[in-house]
Amino acid sequence: MSTKSTISYDKGYHLYAECFDENLVYLRLDDPIMLKTDFWEGSKSSVTVALSKEDMLQLCKEFVNKYDYYYGEEEE
Repeated sequence: MSTKSTISYDKGYHLYAECFDENLVYLRLDDPIMLKTDFWEGSKSSVTVALSKEDMLQLCKEFVNKYDYYYGEEEE
């Protein structure tokens, strides 16, 4: 059983939340245009990913539209 909850999905990416990670979202990119990673011992690491403007705009729109559903304040 998957614990992934899809926020946005298209042929080149999958933006999702995990049921048990309340403060994180995950982005899986399929065949990214460019991917660069830097791992240096004793310092911070980084990942750089290039994706199309259209995909980025769609990701942002769907994240904003679904933000309250996933991360909105809990009712008491």
